[in-house]
Amino acid sequence: MTTRNNKPERVIAAIQVRMGSKRLPDKVLKDLCGKPLVEHIVDRLHRAKEIDGIVIATTDQPKDDSLEVFAKKSNLPFFRGPEADVLERLYGAGKQENATAILRLTGDNPFYDERIIDQLVSQFRKRSNEIAFATTCMPLTFPEGLSMELIKMSTLKNLRERLKTVAEREGFAVLLTRNIQEFPRYVLKSPEDLSHFRLAIDYPEDFIVAEKVISNFLKAGKPDFSLDEAVQFLKDHPEIVAINGYRQDRGKYPFSVSDEAVQKAR
Repeated sequence: MTTRNNKPERVIAAIQVRMGSKRLPDKVLKDLCGKPLVEHIVDRLHRAKEIDGIVIATTDQPKDDSLEVFAKKSNLPFFRGPEADVLERLYGAGKQENATAILRLTGDNPFYDERIIDQLVSQFRKRSNEIAFATTCMPLTFPEGLSMELIKMSTLKNLRERLKTVAEREGFAVLLTRNIQEFPRYVLKSPEDLSHFRLAIDYPEDFIVAEKVISNFLKAGKPDFSLDEAVQFLKDHPEIVAINGYRQDRGKYPFSVSDEAVQKAR
């Protein structure tokens, strides 16, 4: 099977998403400036040039039926697997879409920048014979909420066969980063350390910040604003940064790979 880029690798972006958030219920389908939060991510991925497809990776629980509806409405393939087994869902999504590598994105981060995605995939392809995965974290130099991993299907298969417990399989990305000798990686770094900015959406305060940032660029007619533009907006408005800045937790992945981080990653 050929890819969009005529490359032997078939890179599929898997949006890891479910409705079961405890801190901000149903956030992934919550209206964010006129469309569901997860749709912002889909729009970004459609503008990326280096990926070969998109799949919604969700759970087999009834509460996530609405995400299957969203996928069908958006003309996107979807894969449903065990709620407590993130690794199985990603691997299953990759197998279904004939991927050779999976770009893992979480469905609650609407600030993924297609330019950064393309950079990561491009660098992965250049080094695919030498690495097991590529990432934008470990260390994280982009804002919180820009973490992603591009993982070979062979690497996921290896982990799938070895990791047994629920904690291991759900926190597999943390465990993956612990052994650089066995799983060599490429880390895409920001030219400037921006990790003190928070663009993740886990709490109501995060959603407020996202609304302020996105609405600013929509009013300016720039739905495809870059991460650099978003960061400059935050630099110009420290009062917005203060809304959710205190929510940063440096004791969790991708800032740490301690045992505590494994638990927090769940």
